[in-house]
Amino acid sequence: MNKIYSLLICFTFFSCAAKIHYVGQASPSTENVDVYINESSIKKNYELIGQGYLNVWAAHSNPDKLQKLAEETAMKKGADAVIITDYFTPNTGQSISTIYKTDSVGKGVVTTGNTTISPTSSSGFRIFFVKYVN
Repeated sequence: MNKIYSLLICFTFFSCAAKIHYVGQASPSTENVDVYINESSIKKNYELIGQGYLNVWAAHSNPDKLQKLAEETAMKKGADAVIITDYFTPNTGQSISTIYKTDSVGKGVVTTGNTTISPTSSSGFRIFFVKYVN
């Protein structure tokens, strides 16, 4: 029984780990990757070859771990550099969610409702993969 619990804990831990989903072109792998925090810092000619999307858990991970994951992904996909920027969208309004439940009680029908109002803001990281061109 302990083996089953251990397996479930391991599965849960690794399924929630930070992960970058890559969309873009792939080239032969590279050995060195430059890291930038904005496009204006790149002094070479380049083209964007891909973008990284973070899973829900990765969006709130340690930035150092995200940088390491981005570098590893860049090496595998053949990128020469990676651009990592962060963003914060301030509270721009409210999200309103209403749930109604209907139930029959005795010979009648009872409907109850619940409304939740929460602020809308978001933050995270954008990851772009770069290939230098001559």
